[in-house]
Amino acid sequence: MLGNLATNILGGMQYTLATDTMLQSVETIQGSDTSGISAGMNYIGKDIIGQTASLWFMQKIGKYSDRSPQKFFNGILSLQQAAILAETMTFLMPGNLAFLGLAGTANVAKNISFCGIGAINTKVIAKIAESDTRQNGEVYTHLTTIASLGSSLGMATGIFAIYMLPDPGIRMGLVPVIGAVKYSIMRWSLKGLYL
Repeated sequence: MLGNLATNILGGMQYTLATDTMLQSVETIQGSDTSGISAGMNYIGKDIIGQTASLWFMQKIGKYSDRSPQKFFNGILSLQQAAILAETMTFLMPGNLAFLGLAGTANVAKNISFCGIGAINTKVIAKIAESDTRQNGEVYTHLTTIASLGSSLGMATGIFAIYMLPDPGIRMGLVPVIGAVKYSIMRWSLKGLYL
């Protein structure tokens, strides 16, 4: 449970840093030669690209969760971290098409990784419920409560980091460090439950 809290704190912090960087890129688009509506459409466009382009992959990855848990875990976490890093790199390409291409690709990877993490969580919930008197739904609710608390604490920490580190280039260097710590804690917390 402690690992779940810690990884969600770190994840919330990463997502906050990446989102702020993307929003700065959108502001750059808006401040240049396009309207606010165009900038907003670029930001929403990356979600549309990410969700629709990842649908096929999300249908195919579930079977790998059971076949090779170690490889699946490493692949999903690597994909998630690459997506978050790509989002923090959007400040390097604030133009409409460049932003949309990079942010959309990152969103595809992030959607696939979220689906994969969901597959891992399903296995963990079943394993905890096997050795516990609680049912799957109760275990899920408990883990989700801890994850939500961790995510909120992480976002608050991320906001503080944004205030302390306004330079997106520094944040781009910080995101992989946070990701490495998150990976280690997540790996430790899943020992015996999934890995």
